Amino acid sequence: LMYLLGAASSSREAAAGMAVLPQVLQFAFSGLLVPTKLIPSSLRWLKWVCPLYYGISLVSTTEFEYLYEQADECLEQFGQNWTRAPSCKGVAIRIDTLQLHAVERHDVKEYAMMLLLLMAIYRFVAVIILWRKTRFAV
Repeated sequence: LMYLLGAASSSREAAAGMAVLPQVLQFAFSGLLVPTKLIPSSLRWLKWVCPLYYGISLVSTTEFEYLYEQADECLEQFGQNWTRAPSCKGVAIRIDTLQLHAVERHDVKEYAMMLLLLMAIYRFVAVIILWRKTRFAV
């Protein structure tokens, strides 16, 4: 997003000034500062255009894979009431935290694909903008 806004700006100073905006928006809507489930539903759609959302979700899913494995073991051992088992309460709390941030276990490929796709789209649009600006420059 920063490259896109930088390409659309008229000067280096304007590009530097606008570079902060996408960073703040990504921090706000990606789940880094506020869990995505706590963001109002009218603004929650913004997470889908933030590459940081997919990056954080990808890292969280791979980093906390052991939690999902522990939850599977607890489910196998205690059944549907595994969250009430004394040995599994900590696992349940951590899984709930991941779900609050909308991190899903089986979406690793989707997160990686969307991250690459958004990067390619934003870069392509930035190149088009720069090409048009140089084409009409005098």
